[in-house]
Amino acid sequence: MNRCPPPGDLPYLYANFVSLDDLARACGSEPEQTRTSIEACKLPHPAYVLADGIELVPPDYFALADAAGGEDELATWFKAAYSRAAIDEPAADPVETAWVDYLSGAYFKCLRSVTPRTIVRKASLMARIEELVSDPREDEAEWVGSLRSAVDALDVLERPFAEFDRLDGPVSRDRLVSGVRERFPFWDDSSRGGLSQ
Repeated sequence: MNRCPPPGDLPYLYANFVSLDDLARACGSEPEQTRTSIEACKLPHPAYVLADGIELVPPDYFALADAAGGEDELATWFKAAYSRAAIDEPAADPVETAWVDYLSGAYFKCLRSVTPRTIVRKASLMARIEELVSDPREDEAEWVGSLRSAVDALDVLERPFAEFDRLDGPVSRDRLVSGVRERFPFWDDSSRGGLSQ
């Protein structure tokens, strides 16, 4: 059974996403042509489908296809760009996994800007934060600085998320941004010898 975002999420969704139909037309494409390309795995699925059937995508939905020179070249372009971004990054998913996830539309829900580089960057930051919090060293300025840097960078990279996204549990922002800041309150504590600077 397909689930749809509840009415309470609509202000957030309409502030951050646009109708696929409207965007396609604005970009000189017919919506049905775009849907055909989605079903053919040439373009990603929408991020959300509302109860009334409206499909929502980010305003830069077509940006990667444009960068690739067209939707027919997108898969090759994406995989090559992702492979370059993932060099020496063990946290990055295999390229085929990243491509399938991109086509699912899932990255649109979590990243403010979806590119091969930001996909790899998110994986790298998540792995770094998880590594740091697994061995807390709150009295070491270097550890504190590394954690703050990684959390702040992930904060900039990620969207706030809709409440709908949290139906199956906490999202990465909850676990690795707000959750870490709550666990290590030196973010707001100026009495720790300058560690919060």
